Amino acid sequence: MIQASTVKISTMADDTLRIVIDVEPRYAQEGFALFGARGTPCVLARLTPEAAKDQAQQEAQKPKGGELSRLAGMWCNDPQFRYWLFGDLNGSADEAAAEIRIRCDIASRADLDHDEAAAAIFHREIRVPFSEWLRDGGVTL
Repeated sequence: MIQASTVKISTMADDTLRIVIDVEPRYAQEGFALFGARGTPCVLARLTPEAAKDQAQQEAQKPKGGELSRLAGMWCNDPQFRYWLFGDLNGSADEAAAEIRIRCDIASRADLDHDEAAAAIFHREIRVPFSEWLRDGGVTL
């Protein structure tokens, strides 16, 4: 869930309701990932004060990222890592992050620091092979 607030509401000539929203800065990256393309379908729901409180409590309970999640985040932004991961330069940092989450069966890279099984998969399938690839010369981009 991405928290936002309405900025402007208007009715178009054909009676279409136009709603302009501002996404809070802490959700900006997630908002771009989800709604960065024009015409992206979405669903609206009003956030009640109780739901906002529940969301804040859930976020406070989320495990924070540590060394592995920071490494994964840094690598996702590295073109060499994305080249190794996808075999070409077409993959984005967001797609690399999604690939790590899929391979390690986690909801967030922060889970790498709190889930031993996910950390083991990350080491075995991503960290070690990528490090070896770099050590063997990788590719100059």
